[in-house]
Amino acid sequence: MLRKRREFWGLFVPFLALLALALFNSLATAFSPVDAVDNEDTIAGLVDVSMIINPAITTAGEEVVLEIRATNRGTVVANIVIDSAVPNSVTYDTRHIPASTTFNFQTNAFSWQPSIPAGETRTFTLPLRAAVADIANPFSTIEATYRYGLISDQLSAEFWVGVLPTAEILGNTDISVGQPLQLFADISGPGPFSQHWDLGDGRNFRADDPTLSYARAGNYDVVLEVSNPLGSVKTTRTITIKPDPVALFSLDDPTPAIDQEITFLNQSGGEGPLEFEWDFGDGVKAFIRQPIHQFETIGQHAVTLTVTNKFGSSTTAQPITVGEAPQMELILPSDAVMGEPLLGLVRSDDDSAEFSWDMGDGHIVDGNKLRYT
Repeated sequence: MLRKRREFWGLFVPFLALLALALFNSLATAFSPVDAVDNEDTIAGLVDVSMIINPAITTAGEEVVLEIRATNRGTVVANIVIDSAVPNSVTYDTRHIPASTTFNFQTNAFSWQPSIPAGETRTFTLPLRAAVADIANPFSTIEATYRYGLISDQLSAEFWVGVLPTAEILGNTDISVGQPLQLFADISGPGPFSQHWDLGDGRNFRADDPTLSYARAGNYDVVLEVSNPLGSVKTTRTITIKPDPVALFSLDDPTPAIDQEITFLNQSGGEGPLEFEWDFGDGVKAFIRQPIHQFETIGQHAVTLTVTNKFGSSTTAQPITVGEAPQMELILPSDAVMGEPLLGLVRSDDDSAEFSWDMGDGHIVDGNKLRYT
């Protein structure tokens, strides 16, 4: 009887050791860190598994290769299962389906089940081709489920299928020195995009639809380079900057109230030196570039700006409607208890009035009723 027990334990103990090692391998793989970088994903552990699509950037009809690589770093054979599916937007050659793989041709789902000896690597490769480039959604993702024993994990890899962008420069091409000019890039094609501008005067930078000005008159060939993951294209447009004066202005508040300080924002242009003459329509004039003015009566005032240089003069006028500020009644306690909400109310004789509370701590609360903690 003693001999039989020894034989039993002699067989059972190695079995327990193998079972424990397999379970350890599974747990180590399951809780290992995952490092996903666009077209490549990796699960590290006693069995390292990586999935990559190469190249990650392509165009319709070109070949990319899906590669899944599994390396057994343990001391026993690892039998793993990787389930995945090929997106409907791509095609594949059935002659290249690797061994140890079952494939469902109706759903494009496949299951790769390699048996990997200790210290060895097995590789799954499948060439793919994107049938068309989806301009609106150029990114495609292949996801896979990795299973080893009772533990599973996820892999994913992304690739981009598109075409080169097309671009055109839009904006005012006839403007004066010093005037703000906004350039727009009219872009079509799959993104993401980046814009690089060469302004033709030595300045170049990366920005989306920049606003700028020119200090000297002349013709400038503006070059826009638009890039997406596949490559870049260039387009050119000539901008004419005139020396002649152009009068233009706006207000920091388009609906001012009586006795309110208004800053007049001068957006005029022209080769300097420039002279400015403001007529506020209430008997007051100013001769600086950007004046501040208060109207003492309500109603409409015709504000005129004249800009002069050696090439001539330019005049513009705007009607400014000055109203009466709303009357307010503020209801707010003089003391507040820390930790309890502060309640407040403001009443106005103007139903269209809007209210903002500055709490003094960097927070702004909108509305005529206040509840702040």
